[in-house]
Amino acid sequence: MSLEVLNLSAAILGAATSAAAVLIKTWVTIRLKAHDVVLAANEASSIPPQDALQPALDRLEEVRAALSRQQFLAATNRWVNRLLTVGQYIIGGLLASSFVQQSLSREMVGALGLLVLISSLIYQHFRPDLQLREAMGRSLRLRSLVRQADDDIYAMRSGSSNAPSVADFRRKISTALTDIEASEYQDLTARGGEDAVSNSK
Repeated sequence: MSLEVLNLSAAILGAATSAAAVLIKTWVTIRLKAHDVVLAANEASSIPPQDALQPALDRLEEVRAALSRQQFLAATNRWVNRLLTVGQYIIGGLLASSFVQQSLSREMVGALGLLVLISSLIYQHFRPDLQLREAMGRSLRLRSLVRQADDDIYAMRSGSSNAPSVADFRRKISTALTDIEASEYQDLTARGGEDAVSNSK
């Protein structure tokens, strides 16, 4: 009888121990999951959501659009400058040769001379060489601005302590774009002043 009681007691003790182990394991698992949820929530609260960064991304797109425009202007003025150089100097130099003048008809020589004159007038009026240099300078500034903006957005996404706020980011980009646009207008007015001086002469 005592043996049966001992066996029953051992079974009850074993079952209780197993149940306690399961309960303890479950409790530890729940606490660990709760801790992970808290950590994830804290990390998420320090990282702005995608919608919160959209105003910054929109401003970055404006920088990229301005960069594309300046690169297009640089490429266009580079080709125009090359074509006008050919029209002014190469064709003009060939026409200065008596051999070429004798080899071509008078109509062809006159047409080429008119082409040289038109190329010279276009070059003096539009100065594609200056516009090329100005567009390349603004492109360099915009490329640097894009890199800085990418770094700031990465810092905001990763929740870095040194990351600027979205409002500060937009203000910084807006100020830089305004400065670049002002420099473009200043270059334009300066070329207009030079054209007025050259025309008065």
